[in-house]
Amino acid sequence: MRRREFIALLSSAAVTWPFATRAEQSPVPVIGLLGSDAAPAQSEWTAAFLQRLRELGWSEGRNIIIDYRWGEGHSERFSEIAAEFVQRNVTLILTHNTPPTLAAKQATST
Repeated sequence: MRRREFIALLSSAAVTWPFATRAEQSPVPVIGLLGSDAAPAQSEWTAAFLQRLRELGWSEGRNIIIDYRWGEGHSERFSEIAAEFVQRNVTLILTHNTPPTLAAKQATST
């Protein structure tokens, strides 16, 4: 199961990265993390993501900002949150499964 989640995480980033790079860049990159459940339910994959960022030399609050938003099981919120990220010109929208990924794709395509 972890392998599937990791693959979904990478594919989510790959889908939204080209759109985010066209946006105006802030001096410190901002990642908009769009989770489908509540924060505690997604703490494991979030922790793994943050650990890998640290291994690559990124430090939250120092050279990268992460804006966490949670759908809390309400799929209708995904489009709203993704649109907010687009308005804020985040560098990357990161999701971990299909419904929020599709919302991010739609928000970056319109």
